[in-house]
Amino acid sequence: MLEHLPENLMEQAVVELKHSDIPVFIFGGAKLARKIKQFLDDRGIEIQGFLINRKYWDDTSDSLYGCPVYVFEDYLVHNRCNLIVAFAGFDEAQITQYRDQIHKLYVLDFIGALCMEHYYNSLSKEFYQNNIEKFQWVEDHLCDEKSKRAYEAFIVQRMSGRYSKEEYESDQYFPDDIICLKENEVFVDCGAYQGESAVDFIAHMKKQGIKKYKKIICVEADRENAEKMQEAMGQYENVEIVFAGVWDKTGHMSMVSGYGRTSRIVADGADQVRVETIDSLLQGEEATYIKMDVEGSELKALYGAEKTIREYKPKLAICMYHKPEDLIEIPAYINTIRNDYKFYVRNHSQYGIETVLYAV
Repeated sequence: MLEHLPENLMEQAVVELKHSDIPVFIFGGAKLARKIKQFLDDRGIEIQGFLINRKYWDDTSDSLYGCPVYVFEDYLVHNRCNLIVAFAGFDEAQITQYRDQIHKLYVLDFIGALCMEHYYNSLSKEFYQNNIEKFQWVEDHLCDEKSKRAYEAFIVQRMSGRYSKEEYESDQYFPDDIICLKENEVFVDCGAYQGESAVDFIAHMKKQGIKKYKKIICVEADRENAEKMQEAMGQYENVEIVFAGVWDKTGHMSMVSGYGRTSRIVADGADQVRVETIDSLLQGEEATYIKMDVEGSELKALYGAEKTIREYKPKLAICMYHKPEDLIEIPAYINTIRNDYKFYVRNHSQYGIETVLYAV
């Protein structure tokens, strides 16, 4: 495991920016920039505006989210600033040519920090140290070096706020070196959103030369998402759409809905949603592959899939980035159901999100 725990660069940045006399600007103007502005507003840090690349400049809009907008290349000719980069895939060479005008450059994972804040918790040094043996158990049970690197990189990124770009890869839920699809798959897509993962599943079946699947069950708790998914999946055969959340029991729960990908079950949400267990949905039928991205409810959903997992040993792709405890509790729980799973971890985003545990 980690020999040295990293410093929390996010916390350091907040302190520095609060006490700096140099103007603060955000480099970029898309949705991520707005979220970063809110992150700073909540901490009493006022930005002076946004800097936009000339190639993206629209001279009809000189303000954004209530702040002025300037052409990046023009502003830094005569002005100094603290610069916060709003996205991971920025052009580093473009930034460095203006290095003398940038008092301090902050290239940090604000999105990962916002995600942690969203769930009211963070991966702190204290949590890591208090659970070091459990973290070590997980790493010892990962089956390849790539998984061990990905697992540690995610922990470091979440703990420090520093990007770990080298451990990012595409093909979320269907990495060829882990997931081998077969004829007559039954794919249970929990947190199906608007059908993207189900469509990817079908595409990977074709890519691997497999002619047919048996069934796709898409489970989605947000009504707006479920309705859009119904439209998107109408062209495909043997697809069942279930408007419900997945939990460890059947009944009704409160949730916050209408938030796209981040709609989720909570204790005090304004909306009500039906919840089902995977075992009750399948009623003893086989599942061959279960995917879960259910905004922090993954462990509860796994409790409700115990019989299916024990009897059929489906392939599992379980998001483990929503809560710090998921990093240790999800693989440990799966191992109590069946101890013959092989575990892998992959990071599917440059931000501190979309980290998936694969069990096969």
